[in-house]
Amino acid sequence: MVGRTILRFVGTLALVKKSAEITSFLLKPKQLQFAVGIAGGCELMGADIGTLVSEHVGWVDVAADAKNAFNSFCRS
Repeated sequence: MVGRTILRFVGTLALVKKSAEITSFLLKPKQLQFAVGIAGGCELMGADIGTLVSEHVGWVDVAADAKNAFNSFCRS
């Protein structure tokens, strides 16, 4: 449980600090939607993220499996 709390805290801090950059990247000049409508889209995005993280040593990848998220995440 402590790990989840730390992960959420670090993720929140990162999003707050980089909010403007993230918004600019994802929404300007147009909205981007990754890995949708492409065969093996998730695998391609996973490979891309792995490459970026290996090229940028100071970067961190924070991920969650959102399959059925409303029923599978612990809310206690």
